[in-house]
Amino acid sequence: MSTGLVQPRRPTPACRTSRNASNNCVTGTQARPCSTPDAHSGSLRKNPFYLSYTGLLAAVAEKRYGDGEALCQEALGMRHNHAQLYLNLAEVYQQSGRTQEAIATLEKGLVSAGRDFRIRRALQKIGARRDPIVTFLHRSHPVNRTLGRLRHRLSGPSQAA
Repeated sequence: MSTGLVQPRRPTPACRTSRNASNNCVTGTQARPCSTPDAHSGSLRKNPFYLSYTGLLAAVAEKRYGDGEALCQEALGMRHNHAQLYLNLAEVYQQSGRTQEAIATLEKGLVSAGRDFRIRRALQKIGARRDPIVTFLHRSHPVNRTLGRLRHRLSGPSQAA
């Protein structure tokens, strides 16, 4: 027989209650909003992944791009060598329409976090492309395609941004 609540965890010193999955305090069998919400988030503010994902959610779900960027930047300040933090900040930039900054962030992530496949995949997904060689012809014109293949063979893949 289940009451529908998640089993309570050990209480934190600041709140003296436990929390369920919907972020409510649990005392006995009743769930109620926590009277001290900051009591639970104190240790989370020290977690760079929590900050980064909170920033990503603020940007994507609530369109608060400035707040999202600030939280992601703070997370990167705490731990600059983890690829996921760079990916989250790049996603915030991309959602706000700042593609060049997203590309620059991902390139910095390649250097700081190592050549992580997720960062390389994100750079390919953004699709930073070189300008066509013959600019007055469309990119898909056979002349541009042929000259572009030749340029790729001679100079290698494009450097994003």
